[in-house]
Amino acid sequence: MIDELFPSIKTTEPEVLAHHLTSAGLNEDAIPLWQAAGELALKRMALAEAISHLDRGLELIPTLPRSSQRDASELGLRRLLGRAWFVVTPAAPEIWSSLHPALALAKSLERHDALAPIFWGLTNNIWSQGRTAESLGWAEEMLDVAKATGNADLLITAHGQACSCYCFAGEFTKAVEHADRVLDLYDPEKHRHFADLVDPQTAAGVYGSISTWMLGYPDRALRQQ
Repeated sequence: MIDELFPSIKTTEPEVLAHHLTSAGLNEDAIPLWQAAGELALKRMALAEAISHLDRGLELIPTLPRSSQRDASELGLRRLLGRAWFVVTPAAPEIWSSLHPALALAKSLERHDALAPIFWGLTNNIWSQGRTAESLGWAEEMLDVAKATGNADLLITAHGQACSCYCFAGEFTKAVEHADRVLDLYDPEKHRHFADLVDPQTAAGVYGSISTWMLGYPDRALRQQ
């Protein structure tokens, strides 16, 4: 096989191997390589390339028999695809079509680790389209799921999103309350991985200070930044 002749190809050019495996009808082996190719392209900010690779992997999913492994493969592809489209533009409808099915998959698989980035992407997608009232509902759902699952990352993300959404909705007291919860829960060492999205501590500082200013406390708002 080509990967035996060129052993580094899986890590350096997974799309080449994925293409050959797809052509040979070995879809189950090809799908994780399309995902790896999409992830590599996304790291290089080659967004069109990343989207193309991930779409190719998703096209193969229906060819596999139904199983938890198939669902996990689809979840991995959709999470990355939603992220790629978000970098293109936060208001892209493709974010919703990628991540909304991913949310159902994450819940059914009890993949609590996948919930924070999925909820974050969906809420920001709605918010970026100016649908502020609707985004509040998603922020509150994030909080409910975080409390039900005991997922600490999701709880911090949810409070950060709620802070942003309530700020834009003009409900500044609620925005400040959620900002304070982020700052109470956030540990710079433990939660540094949040830099992959938008850091909740940063969001809480920005929208919490804006809300504090709008409530009539400019000096306190300056100290929060």
